[in-house]
Amino acid sequence: MLALGFQTAWIVGASTGIGAELARRLAANGCRVVVSARQTGKLEDLAAEASSDRMTAVTADVTDEASITEAWAAARQTLQGPPDLLVFNAGLFSPVDVRKFSAALFRQHIEVNLMGAARVLEHVLPDMIARGDGRIVLVGSVSGYRGLPKAAAYGASKAALIH
Repeated sequence: MLALGFQTAWIVGASTGIGAELARRLAANGCRVVVSARQTGKLEDLAAEASSDRMTAVTADVTDEASITEAWAAARQTLQGPPDLLVFNAGLFSPVDVRKFSAALFRQHIEVNLMGAARVLEHVLPDMIARGDGRIVLVGSVSGYRGLPKAAAYGASKAALIH
């Protein structure tokens, strides 16, 4: 049985949590999955959990254009084309202390949570459009809809992603 009709998926931000569990479930239901994140060891451990060759680890840093270009080439080759499903789940959360306010902290959140998605989409969208098919999931947060304590940078970046 194929997972929700998807034969292939690329999950960016899959080393832990939601991304890792989604990868496990998709692979268990017959989907070929490429998992990406910065933490190579965690990705390789995750891929090793999958039966046969259902999951492949490809290291990627969403803040680095060259890294995304290389990861996309590897994912595309592994999946033999663009994925049926792209999940952008990479995310950064660092609490904001107003007594030590830092624009650099906001920049880091925007680079990972918003621009990271844009970097990945820049590579995947043309192939999905050319094929005339594909699904994209960008993982937001409730903090993108309403403020949460110490989540000003995170909430702002997720609000932009949701928008």
